[in-house]
Amino acid sequence: MEARGVVKRFAGHTALDGVSVEVRPGRVFGLLGPNGAGKTTLIRIINRITMPDEGEVLVHGRATSNADPIGLRRNIGYAIQGSVLFISLFVSLMNLLVDLIYGFVDPRIKAQYGSRKKKQPHKAEQPDLKEEEVA
Repeated sequence: MEARGVVKRFAGHTALDGVSVEVRPGRVFGLLGPNGAGKTTLIRIINRITMPDEGEVLVHGRATSNADPIGLRRNIGYAIQGSVLFISLFVSLMNLLVDLIYGFVDPRIKAQYGSRKKKQPHKAEQPDLKEEEVA
């Protein structure tokens, strides 16, 4: 991932002013700073939740400005901040949870833990469900 000269303004306030950073593949990167420093804004721009006013973000060498947002997020791991639901989980477990939510499991995890996919029951073992009950 690489951010180049990212600028973001909100109602006259500059949240990010020419931020540039590069995170090489396989590296872990953290943003530290006080409230209002622009950490969440940068993460939202990297994940294409918010668009920058200036600059660009590249993931795997490709600009995110035209990328499919869902497809992009499936290739980025990030830890969720400030959620009571996840307060007791380790960062690595939160990252794994996000991966699972978006349907992406790192090949290294698959190699280490194997497939945890639940075996589909035989057709005769499946309960008869009406469409309303499935939805």
